Amino acid sequence: AELVPRKPLEFRARLLSSLTLTFVKDDTDEVAEVIVSQRGSTLQAPRR
Repeated sequence: AELVPRKPLEFRARLLSSLTLTFVKDDTDEVAEVIVSQRGSTLQAPRR
């Protein structure tokens, strides 16, 4: 898995070239949201 930096508080991990995990951190450096994208479809899993 490779980590692709995007925004300062967001990074992606590409898995198997078709599955993308996007982790969005809030100002407390906790993971506030995890977005799973696969072949155009997106599932959002907020962690609050």
